[in-house]
Amino acid sequence: MPEKESLIEVSEIQLLLAAAPLAAIAIFSWQLELEIESLILLGGIRAFVQLLILGYILTPIFNLGVESWWVVVVYVIFMVLLAAFESIARCKYYFRGMFPYVLLSQSINVVAVLLFIVFIILKPSPRWDPQYVIPIAGMLMGNSINGISLS
Repeated sequence: MPEKESLIEVSEIQLLLAAAPLAAIAIFSWQLELEIESLILLGGIRAFVQLLILGYILTPIFNLGVESWWVVVVYVIFMVLLAAFESIARCKYYFRGMFPYVLLSQSINVVAVLLFIVFIILKPSPRWDPQYVIPIAGMLMGNSINGISLS
């Protein structure tokens, strides 16, 4: 496995460039008089603030998680619990006692696929490296939330 790379620094200019497509869409909306430009810009600001907060939450988890596997496991369990609640909130139809079934199905899905990816495909060192485990678990949970909410 290659030596661990340092984090990639993102400058203010790069952040502005990343926001350029969103600004272009808002300008097109304004020119076409669609009247959704404020929603587009508000959504962009909201996403920026959420990602900023998430960055502050994940930084210590990423730092501690490289040495302590249990930190990563606890955070992934927390993510699965939140995903189960979110799945139920998005469902059109709900029945009493649904939460344990949703939690079990998401847990099996995330654990099985995550273990396959981490131990068979990526093989990071250490295996519980939060730089890989947490984002992949988040993607798996996002797909699971969508699947459950559509069913």
